[in-house]
Amino acid sequence: MSSSAKHAKAKLQVGAGINSFTKKLPKGIFQLFVDLDFDINKFPEWDAGSDETLKIKDIMTQIMTQIICLNKEIVQQLFGIDNIRQIVTARMFYKFDIHYPDIIVNSARAVNLAEQFCNILQKDEVVSSYYQDKCVDHSVYTTGLQII
Repeated sequence: MSSSAKHAKAKLQVGAGINSFTKKLPKGIFQLFVDLDFDINKFPEWDAGSDETLKIKDIMTQIMTQIICLNKEIVQQLFGIDNIRQIVTARMFYKFDIHYPDIIVNSARAVNLAEQFCNILQKDEVVSSYYQDKCVDHSVYTTGLQII
């Protein structure tokens, strides 16, 4: 299978929700989470097993680590918590959620946090070249669907 075909197959699997479970959020308040969906087209195509694949994996690991750390810093500042528990769930290397099971928010507070996070990601040296306007999905706080 060509790298283009593998790239297309990954897009189809994620779009169909084949590799993830979701849950419906309760109305009103819920555990804080951030839904991140990067555009796969911003990343180079890959061929499984090649050196290029390892390079892309390293880039994504660096980007994800930076995003997770930035998000944790924002949450710690906003909520005044130094030691905060974070859980990361991923559907694909470019689609993942960051959960904060010990922090309860309403949708307005979650949207506000997501907007602040967007502003920081756009300016970050590591992340900005992979960032697009809707990579932090705000709609999840009103539609009520979350990856678990």
